[in-house]
Amino acid sequence: MPCNSKKKILVIENHPFQMIETQMKLSNIGQFLSLPAFDCAESIELTTSAKIKFDVILCSGEMSFTDITNILKCSISEQSDCLFFIIGNIKRYNALLDYAQKTPKANKQIILFLEKPFCAFTFSDYLDDKFIRPALNQRRGR
Repeated sequence: MPCNSKKKILVIENHPFQMIETQMKLSNIGQFLSLPAFDCAESIELTTSAKIKFDVILCSGEMSFTDITNILKCSISEQSDCLFFIIGNIKRYNALLDYAQKTPKANKQIILFLEKPFCAFTFSDYLDDKFIRPALNQRRGR
């Protein structure tokens, strides 16, 4: 896949070794360009001041609830068409889902949870279904 068609992923992970592992898994698949952020402030800076349009935000579920909520708020206002994934336990984030459902702009954004350990191939298959197959069908006139 050419570099300009790679999906841009913001990976937010506060544990350096897990960040490296996640980026290596995404890199090995070859269809993703991932950029790291190690905390809430860095991720917000990348989504606002860097003016990078991300296709996916992949966030560690081990970050604080406040940080994840702030990242989600920023992504809703700055990156409204991207997908938002949290790696971790869904039960911890019921309030976050409630917030997103009550926010009109969040309707465009899908919040999904991925189980640990992160499996890049399952993630890639999901993104193929979301991005690549619909684009191919649109080009073919389906």
